[in-house]
Amino acid sequence: IADLSHSSSIGHKELLQAFAEHGPGAESATLAKFVQALGSTWDSWRRTSMAEKSIQAAKLRWNMECRRSTGFDSLRERLLEKETLVRMSNPELVNSYTNLRRMDLADEAEGVWSQVADRVTSGKLKRTEDLLSIWSAAP
Repeated sequence: IADLSHSSSIGHKELLQAFAEHGPGAESATLAKFVQALGSTWDSWRRTSMAEKSIQAAKLRWNMECRRSTGFDSLRERLLEKETLVRMSNPELVNSYTNLRRMDLADEAEGVWSQVADRVTSGKLKRTEDLLSIWSAAP
């Protein structure tokens, strides 16, 4: 799974299928990389879909294709486990949150938000770059 997260030639369906087969036991760092790789597939999808009349329709289609995948179900379940979120480093957590927001996966981003908010409130997450990233992605 970690190797797949670096490949730019894999689409979201293939990436999620690989996660369904190999990712359910992945460590938190690998999950964060995987969310980042999924974000890269969104960027690629968006660029190729620019010719469509509605970018919103393309986003909706991409989102539906992800949500129909058993790999997405596995990723969502594993990513939103409290233990997983607690184990993520601040950059991994922030990147996961911002990527989920950018991909318009609002429910999943909200699931990550609780840990982000806890760390901000407690002062454990205070790097200016991280705070700006969170702020820029917030709805």
